[in-house]
Amino acid sequence: MEGDILTSVQLSIIDDAQLLVCSRDDCRIALSPTPSGVPEHLRSRHQTPVERRKQVTYTLRRSDLRLKEPTSVEPRPDGVLIDSRLRCNDGFLCDLCPFRTMSKPMIARHLNREHFRATTGRWARSHATTASSYMPVYLQAWVRNPPRSQYWTVSRADAATTAVRPVGRDEELRHLYDVLAREEACRQRISRTQGRVPYSTAQEASSNNTATAYTELRPLLERTGWERVYTNVDRQLL
Repeated sequence: MEGDILTSVQLSIIDDAQLLVCSRDDCRIALSPTPSGVPEHLRSRHQTPVERRKQVTYTLRRSDLRLKEPTSVEPRPDGVLIDSRLRCNDGFLCDLCPFRTMSKPMIARHLNREHFRATTGRWARSHATTASSYMPVYLQAWVRNPPRSQYWTVSRADAATTAVRPVGRDEELRHLYDVLAREEACRQRISRTQGRVPYSTAQEASSNNTATAYTELRPLLERTGWERVYTNVDRQLL
């Protein structure tokens, strides 16, 4: 009976943590189990009818569920499978310490301040330097916007061996894989001939309005796709 009433308003219980969770797509967070707090959440966030809110209040007051406050529950260990009842966030994990965040600028500042500057006395010279010291991950927490220490990394069911999330859409990844293959083929060809692509050839390719092969382009142009984006643009304006 208790479960039916809670389920009717999309509330569920995480048994191992003894937490009450709002399972709606726009929430998926643990709630304070107080008889007044849950009905207020249902009213203000989801406009749940008053009679149904009264049933929830009565259920929570009479139940022996022994639900806990979300802020009092320890985070789960890193690397567990994703819990579909909780919000899943794209985040970043420092390779050099347990720091994690959902903000890419924040992870870059952390690496510069806490690791590079602290050990070398100077800031990292490039984005590539910081990017090699963190990994993109999936993060979950009991509540919305908790302290960073309350996030844990999770793995998706179709990739249970890793918590690292892919970056970029499928078409972007296919483009990068294709570029990598062409770069490797170009390097092997240059190695065999022990020659270099003349600078004049690269200039001619850059001014060409048609699609250009990798061998006539610098790797940066090829990887970013700028050659295609600016195909019909007056180069003198750039």
